[in-house]
Amino acid sequence: MLIIDGDKIRFLRTSRKENAGQFDLATQADVAPDEISRIERGKVTNVTVKKLGKISKALGVEPGELLKEIKEGEVNGQVITNRRGG
Repeated sequence: MLIIDGDKIRFLRTSRKENAGQFDLATQADVAPDEISRIERGKVTNVTVKKLGKISKALGVEPGELLKEIKEGEVNGQVITNRRGG
């Protein structure tokens, strides 16, 4: 499964020459600033293709560079299991 990589977005945003803030990226990408924040914090892991394209264009990268693959049942690097107490 592919999800948007908030850590990569934060890295790309902060390593830019102008060290853009979340508001700057949101303005350039025409996305709400709080959504950029939620994406970077891993609270939002799937976005529309259109929104992915806007963010990648604002960062100057291809959309695929902002995606990462995770295993089924894994969220934010943690495997989610259904355990029942016995």
